[in-house]
Amino acid sequence: MSSTTNVQPFGVQYNTCIFRFYQTFFVVAGGCITGIWGLTNLKGFLMYPISNIFLFLAIYLKTKGNPFIYFMESIPSLYIRCLFSKDGFLSFILFWTLFYSITYIKYF
Repeated sequence: MSSTTNVQPFGVQYNTCIFRFYQTFFVVAGGCITGIWGLTNLKGFLMYPISNIFLFLAIYLKTKGNPFIYFMESIPSLYIRCLFSKDGFLSFILFWTLFYSITYIKYF
Protein backbone atom coordinates (compact mmCIF):
# COMPACT_ATOMS: atom_id res chain seq x y z
CA MET A 1 0.00 0.00 0.00
CA SER A 2 1.53 3.30 -0.98
CA SER A 3 1.55 6.38 1.23
CA THR A 4 -0.29 8.38 -1.46
CA THR A 5 -3.41 6.22 -1.28
CA ASN A 6 -6.52 8.26 -0.62
CA VAL A 7 -8.51 6.44 2.06
CA GLN A 8 -12.16 7.30 2.36
CA PRO A 9 -13.32 6.66 5.94
CA PHE A 10 -16.97 6.21 5.02
CA GLY A 11 -16.08 3.66 2.37
CA VAL A 12 -13.97 1.67 4.81
CA GLN A 13 -16.75 1.87 7.40
CA TYR A 14 -19.30 0.65 4.85
CA ASN A 15 -17.05 -2.23 3.75
CA THR A 16 -16.49 -3.24 7.37
CA CYS A 17 -20.25 -3.23 7.94
CA ILE A 18 -20.80 -5.43 4.89
CA PHE A 19 -17.97 -7.70 6.06
CA ARG A 20 -19.65 -8.16 9.46
CA PHE A 21 -22.92 -9.08 7.71
CA TYR A 22 -21.23 -11.74 5.59
CA GLN A 23 -19.28 -12.99 8.60
CA THR A 24 -22.55 -13.55 10.44
CA PHE A 25 -24.05 -15.27 7.40
CA PHE A 26 -21.14 -17.68 6.92
CA VAL A 27 -20.91 -18.49 10.63
CA VAL A 28 -24.65 -19.17 10.91
CA ALA A 29 -24.59 -21.27 7.72
CA GLY A 30 -21.59 -23.19 9.07
CA GLY A 31 -23.40 -23.83 12.35
CA CYS A 32 -26.51 -25.05 10.53
CA ILE A 33 -24.49 -27.37 8.30
CA THR A 34 -22.54 -28.71 11.28
CA GLY A 35 -25.75 -29.47 13.16
CA ILE A 36 -27.47 -31.11 10.19
CA TRP A 37 -24.41 -33.26 9.45
CA GLY A 38 -24.46 -34.39 13.09
CA LEU A 39 -20.88 -33.43 13.84
CA THR A 40 -20.01 -33.41 17.52
CA ASN A 41 -17.01 -32.71 19.73
CA LEU A 42 -13.81 -31.67 17.98
CA LYS A 43 -15.18 -32.27 14.47
CA GLY A 44 -17.95 -29.80 15.14
CA PHE A 45 -15.62 -27.19 16.57
CA LEU A 46 -13.31 -27.51 13.58
CA MET A 47 -16.15 -26.41 11.32
CA TYR A 48 -15.96 -22.90 12.83
CA PRO A 49 -12.53 -22.03 11.39
CA ILE A 50 -13.48 -23.84 8.18
CA SER A 51 -16.56 -21.63 7.77
CA ASN A 52 -14.32 -18.60 8.31
CA ILE A 53 -11.94 -19.88 5.64
CA PHE A 54 -14.84 -20.00 3.17
CA LEU A 55 -15.71 -16.42 4.14
CA PHE A 56 -12.20 -15.21 3.40
CA LEU A 57 -12.01 -17.19 0.20
CA ALA A 58 -15.18 -15.40 -0.92
CA ILE A 59 -13.69 -12.02 0.07
CA TYR A 60 -10.47 -12.79 -1.75
CA LEU A 61 -12.33 -13.73 -4.90
CA LYS A 62 -14.70 -10.75 -4.66
CA THR A 63 -11.81 -8.28 -4.26
CA LYS A 64 -9.92 -9.96 -7.13
CA GLY A 65 -6.99 -10.78 -4.88
CA ASN A 66 -6.43 -7.24 -3.61
CA PRO A 67 -8.35 -6.66 -0.36
CA PHE A 68 -6.22 -3.60 0.54
CA ILE A 69 -8.40 -1.46 -1.70
CA TYR A 70 -11.47 -2.17 0.43
CA PHE A 71 -10.10 -2.81 3.93
CA MET A 72 -7.48 -1.11 6.06
CA GLU A 73 -6.02 -4.45 7.23
CA SER A 74 -4.66 -7.55 5.59
CA ILE A 75 -6.58 -10.78 5.16
CA PRO A 76 -4.61 -12.65 7.89
CA SER A 77 -5.31 -9.94 10.45
CA LEU A 78 -8.99 -9.88 9.47
CA TYR A 79 -9.10 -13.67 9.78
CA ILE A 80 -7.58 -13.65 13.26
CA ARG A 81 -9.96 -10.92 14.40
CA CYS A 82 -12.91 -12.80 12.93
CA LEU A 83 -11.82 -16.14 14.35
CA PHE A 84 -11.68 -14.83 17.91
CA SER A 85 -14.86 -12.79 17.66
CA LYS A 86 -17.22 -13.72 20.47
CA ASP A 87 -20.30 -12.88 18.41
CA GLY A 88 -19.34 -15.20 15.59
CA PHE A 89 -18.39 -18.10 17.83
CA LEU A 90 -21.52 -17.84 19.99
CA SER A 91 -23.74 -17.63 16.91
CA PHE A 92 -22.02 -20.70 15.49
CA ILE A 93 -22.64 -22.70 18.68
CA LEU A 94 -26.25 -21.50 18.89
CA PHE A 95 -27.15 -22.65 15.37
CA TRP A 96 -25.04 -25.80 15.64
CA THR A 97 -26.89 -26.98 18.75
CA LEU A 98 -30.26 -25.80 17.42
CA PHE A 99 -30.02 -27.70 14.15
CA TYR A 100 -28.46 -30.73 15.81
CA SER A 101 -31.36 -30.97 18.26
CA ILE A 102 -33.95 -30.39 15.54
CA THR A 103 -32.43 -33.10 13.35
CA TYR A 104 -31.32 -35.81 15.76
CA ILE A 105 -33.00 -35.53 19.15
CA LYS A 106 -36.29 -37.40 19.37
CA TYR A 107 -38.76 -35.75 21.72
CA PHE A 108 -41.32 -38.56 21.85
